[in-house]
Amino acid sequence: MAKTLFILTTIILGAFGLPTADQSLKIDPLLSWRVVGGSDAQSGEFPYQISIRTRSNSHNCGGSIIDTTTILTAAHCIVGTYPSDITVVCGSHKLSTGGVRYEVSKIIPHEDYDNFFKINDIALLKLKNPIEYTNEIQPVNLETEDVGEGEDVLLTGWGSTSYPGSAPDNLQKLLLNTITVEDCRARHGWPIVVSTQICTLTKQGEGACHGDSGGPLVSTKRNTQVGIVNWGQPCARGYPDVFARVSSYTEWINANK
Repeated sequence: MAKTLFILTTIILGAFGLPTADQSLKIDPLLSWRVVGGSDAQSGEFPYQISIRTRSNSHNCGGSIIDTTTILTAAHCIVGTYPSDITVVCGSHKLSTGGVRYEVSKIIPHEDYDNFFKINDIALLKLKNPIEYTNEIQPVNLETEDVGEGEDVLLTGWGSTSYPGSAPDNLQKLLLNTITVEDCRARHGWPIVVSTQICTLTKQGEGACHGDSGGPLVSTKRNTQVGIVNWGQPCARGYPDVFARVSSYTEWINANK
């Protein structure tokens, strides 16, 4: 699935950033990249996955439920945004139908987020009303230990299924493999990949793309969220995708949620 992970930058790096359940679907062409090389997720398969919607009902970014009032996402998805500008839709694997919409009361980007260096790209959304859990709406467990090389991880999002291409209505999933920070840094050059980030790479034609930004990367072995979609070379061109490493931010998350 051509992943919607990347942020638009002046150096042609992409940060991967749909409508509310009761409104017509719109895709923001500037913000929405997609998952390339993936397959359709089934209803309830990833109950922690959410869609961040704009006022115009466009899908902006992904995110994950971590408790009844808190969403985990990427800072680049929400910097410069007011709580009234966005809503969160939970409980649907389709952008066009289903789901429950929640209003946002507070936006908390990491205080040391740096868009130029692409570091500390993590944020929390606080909701006005608590989420009601169902079979289709559940929180994800967060990883507290570092993830090393060669671990199987699942990326989910509404990123493009090809590049260039259109955004899918159905949530996409893609199995990826982690690589070392050193290997990732050598392949990218700039921005410099740091230890608070985690990278994945499979093969050319698979990876994240516009629209996946802020979404979860989950370990298949641990069943925990290990990463948050941050940036990459759009899209699926054989370069690693870069994520915020969740285990590096557990203290910050617990202090701010």
